[in-house]
Amino acid sequence: YTTLFRSTIVYALLGFVLLIVFAVITNYIFKLKIRDELVKDNNVGMGIAIAGMAVAIAIIIAGTINS
Repeated sequence: YTTLFRSTIVYALLGFVLLIVFAVITNYIFKLKIRDELVKDNNVGMGIAIAGMAVAIAIIIAGTINS
């Protein structure tokens, strides 16, 4: 079970890193500040995009762990 636990931790960290990378790339490509878009401007579309990416990464990680 320790190998399964380690792989779960590794994939969870990988998912977190991928989410951060997505945020940085989004900021760079579109010249946006995600925090300002979400908090100050209440940009629902940006929130949906980030949530979608988080769900996509979670599905990928879950599929990898279950295989």
